Amino acid sequence: MEDLEIKQEIERTIIAFFTEMNGWEIYCEDIDNNPDLSEKEKTELMKLKISSIFSQFCTLKDRKMGLPNCLSWGLEGSYKYDPSKETITDIERVTKNKFHVYNSSVKFAYSIEYQ
Repeated sequence: MEDLEIKQEIERTIIAFFTEMNGWEIYCEDIDNNPDLSEKEKTELMKLKISSIFSQFCTLKDRKMGLPNCLSWGLEGSYKYDPSKETITDIERVTKNKFHVYNSSVKFAYSIEYQ
């Protein structure tokens, strides 16, 4: 596969991940505001959904202080954006199978292991 095709696939994957994470943030806010659920039920529902997203998009590894083990999402309203309009500003090949992805709305890069 050519670099351009790989970069296009990486961009589609990152945007899909942003979309899923945005949906999860909205879901968490809805769950958190549900008075019929206990705190334990809320946590279990949130973890179940985030674990599904991570199993689809992320490398399986221990993340003791991060998602999906530590639940945290933006303050109400901060997740109200359109992930499909996210601008990828650069995709840089670091090694044969590793890329850094830069976007316009954050000050850090995402590392992607391409298989």
